[in-house]
Formats: sequence, structure tokens, C-alpha cells
Amino acid sequence: MSPQDAVPVGDAEGRAVPGERPVEQNAPERPPTSVPTPILPTRRDRTRPLELLGLSAALAAFAGVVAAIVLHPWGEFAEQAAQSWLLVLIVSGAAFVLSLVTLAMLSLGGYEPPKQPPAGGVLGDDSSPH
Repeated sequence: MSPQDAVPVGDAEGRAVPGERPVEQNAPERPPTSVPTPILPTRRDRTRPLELLGLSAALAAFAGVVAAIVLHPWGEFAEQAAQSWLLVLIVSGAAFVLSLVTLAMLSLGGYEPPKQPPAGGVLGDDSSPH
């Protein structure tokens, strides 16, 4: 770059402003850089993990209640109550893990309804005479 090619950048009276560079008059134009805009998740996307955890906890509680009713660790079976309650906890934990994995795998499918209705109507093309 020669001194004739550089035009000083400055204020209205031609004084240079600190921090600004001279502009080259014969410089080739650079294509604008395309910076991808970040995709921000929606509130539903952010709360999806909590939804899965809550539903899995509810299914685990249901499995625990069923196991407790079946094993009934109270009353005449009080001697074996510790083992029965431990089995209820194991059943609840297994139900929680299995339901969490199953729901997470199902949510990966991510059904999204179509944006527009089908072109031929709901039942297809109505050009038949029947």
C-alpha cells in the first residue's frame, strides 16, 4: 500500500481519530462473512428433561406402590419387612431407570406435525365420481 492509496480517517477537519485505520481506495472488496446465528432453544425444549424426569418418577412411584401392595411388608409379615421394603425400593429404582430410558428414546423420534395441510385435502383427491 502506497501513501497515495491510503485515505486518512478523521473528523471533519481532517484530524486523525485514535483507533481508526486509514481506508484503502484500491482495496478489493471482501465478501461479507457469514456468521451463523445461534439457535436458541424454546422454553419447551429447555423443560423437556424435567418433563421426562417427572413422568419417570411418577411411573416409578406407581411401580413402588404396586410392589408394596403385593409384598405388603406390614402386619403378619413384619419379620421380613426390611427385605420387602428393600425389594420395593429396587423395583421403584428399576422402573425409574427403565421408564426414563424408554421415554428418552421415544422423544428422540420427535414427531413434528406438518406445517401445511396436504394438497389434495384430508381424504385425497376428490375427482372421482363416487
